[in-house]
Amino acid sequence: MNLNIQNQFFIVCGATAGFGGAIARRLLAEGAAVLGIARSGENLQNMQKEYGDKFSFLEGDITADSTIDTLYEEVKGRHVSGIVVNAAGPPLKDTQKVTPEDWDLAYHQVFRWKAYLTQKFLPLLKEQNYGRLLYIESSSIKQPVDKLVLSTSMRLAVTGYMKTLAAEIADTGVTLNIMAPGYHETDRVKQIARDKGAAQNMEPEEIIQQTINSIPVKKIGDPNDFAALALFLLSPFSKFVTGQIYPVDGGVLKGTL
Repeated sequence: MNLNIQNQFFIVCGATAGFGGAIARRLLAEGAAVLGIARSGENLQNMQKEYGDKFSFLEGDITADSTIDTLYEEVKGRHVSGIVVNAAGPPLKDTQKVTPEDWDLAYHQVFRWKAYLTQKFLPLLKEQNYGRLLYIESSSIKQPVDKLVLSTSMRLAVTGYMKTLAAEIADTGVTLNIMAPGYHETDRVKQIARDKGAAQNMEPEEIIQQTINSIPVKKIGDPNDFAALALFLLSPFSKFVTGQIYPVDGGVLKGTL
């Protein structure tokens, strides 16, 4: 299916690995232009060598206001078709051991920068009468996951922000949606397996297998499949879809809402 995104321009946060990397590569394969943001300059340079002029980059921490300001200055003269709002989450913690400092860090790491980036770019998107904002969060916003209290709580804040704003600007041509992944073959899941394995005196591979056994489809997710849905939500065909949450978890969630 032709998604009509050839030669459109997208910003992808966390563009060199995990979900961001998979989405960026899918966009590029469809003929779109991508500006990728990541902390690793080497990985970004490797992607530019691979994709040439279709891929540009900004090295930096996207959770920092200064990086967002620099990004805006670099692209404000271009037609931005969509932004993939994505970054790593906070560490695992037992709920009763979370400190006030942990909450402060998680607020900045998960919520604050997304609100700042959204409000920075929103006037540009509204002026275009077009734009796609796609937030990559977690299935834990639908069903809490053990030891992910920091991530879950702050991602729920993102959800509330997204749904409120989506309703306010629904008639502007700008859509906002969330993808809520479950367990996928990403570095983040491997790190969680290592952390849980260390706490339970188990090998990470055992933790991964336990995870697979708990998923109804009996396999862990492929970020490339996840990216295929992301491309639809970033495309012109999703113009009637806004303020929604899309869990991608292999059937783990059992709720009806």
